[in-house]
Amino acid sequence: MTGKSYKVQLDTPFTTEGGFTFPGIEIDFKTWGELNGKRDNAVVICHALTGNAAADEWFSGLFVEGGVLARGGYFTVCANVLGSCYGTTGPLSINPETGKPWGGDFPRITIRDMVNVHRLLLDHLGVNGVEFVIGGSMGGMQALEFGLMDDRVKAIVPIAMGMAHSPWAIGISEAQRRAIYSDPNWQDGYYGNGTRPVQGISAARMMAMITYRTASLFNERFGRNPQEGRDIFQVESYLNYQGEKLAG
Repeated sequence: MTGKSYKVQLDTPFTTEGGFTFPGIEIDFKTWGELNGKRDNAVVICHALTGNAAADEWFSGLFVEGGVLARGGYFTVCANVLGSCYGTTGPLSINPETGKPWGGDFPRITIRDMVNVHRLLLDHLGVNGVEFVIGGSMGGMQALEFGLMDDRVKAIVPIAMGMAHSPWAIGISEAQRRAIYSDPNWQDGYYGNGTRPVQGISAARMMAMITYRTASLFNERFGRNPQEGRDIFQVESYLNYQGEKLAG
């Protein structure tokens, strides 16, 4: 399936759950297929924290010949979330009041804010019905909100997520943020000119990778085996690689 990439500027003011009002929202998104006559054959894919609108690259199994989307005759949409660094209005966007990137001034947003922006996009595209919304991790959280908020949605497929963050997950997230804040290049979110909090982001990603598997799975995959040619364990090499991959 061949997709098409778009960027749209919606000039209607958008107010977040926290009460901040954007004068307009720019949305970067990608579509596959065409709307039918009733405009009710849509599928919405929601990406995870580090994802983007190119769902055919990271959710490729849905798009292969004979896959769910290819054989269903759907009009599929995947948009970057509000706050994304991949095109939709976010900290790298220009604050119209200052003429500079939002940076650390970008307001706090919620999963519901992200979904409300997705819903505005569906309105803009003239979608009357959604067969299902699917997403994993943060994308699954969006799918859950979609099911609660939008009567156009017939079904949701939330993957690898919970109804709400547990105290344990909240604590992990705070530790990850602290790792980023502790990087001298963080600069309260106003970094630029080629400097980024690479070390902080790398450390935060390493923490995340630990939470994606249980202790028994780490034992099974890595044990206490040393990394060939290096004076570190395999698990250390794995975590360093994942951190550098995201931060780089």
